[in-house]
Amino acid sequence: MKREEKDIQRALKCGDQNDINRSIDFVYRNYYGMIEKLVKENGGNVSDVDDLFQDSLETLYRNFQRGLFKAESSVKTYFYAIARNIWLGQIRKNKYTQRLDIEIIDEEMHPSESLESDENATGNHQLVARLVNEMPDGCKNILTDFYYRYLSVEAIQEKYKLASKQVAKTKKYRCLKNLIDAFKSHKPLLEPI
Repeated sequence: MKREEKDIQRALKCGDQNDINRSIDFVYRNYYGMIEKLVKENGGNVSDVDDLFQDSLETLYRNFQRGLFKAESSVKTYFYAIARNIWLGQIRKNKYTQRLDIEIIDEEMHPSESLESDENATGNHQLVARLVNEMPDGCKNILTDFYYRYLSVEAIQEKYKLASKQVAKTKKYRCLKNLIDAFKSHKPLLEPI
């Protein structure tokens, strides 16, 4: 392991403010280009690079302070993984928001079509409610807390004492995927007329 690598790990775990500042400066000088490339290759701009770098740096520092870094990879690889996960999450969120905007616009432009499908939508809502109730308690509670009680991922992490925000996101994703798979394998309660 390179000396800089050891110094960064030591400083971020338990160093004084000067050590931390030197480590952050090293990370910025040596890893900024890698994050810039990631963002620009995936549709981002300079402002996105700065925001992502800052968010990733905060997460890196927090993870070291909490003892979540296990030295199974280099700091550079770990930092890149953090940045990549945050960036992919932002991309997914933006696509979801754009899809919702398109659905709302479409519904406003074609209101009669949405009225015709109200009966089928009610049947689908009933099916989803039934499927959620049939899920194991862990998934049922996480999905209910996130989608109906509007708890944040951080709040879910704390409520269920999960190791990290990423673990909470992963659990929520897997539960939602199971629900979607179950939904796709069932016929709607009300067949379209």
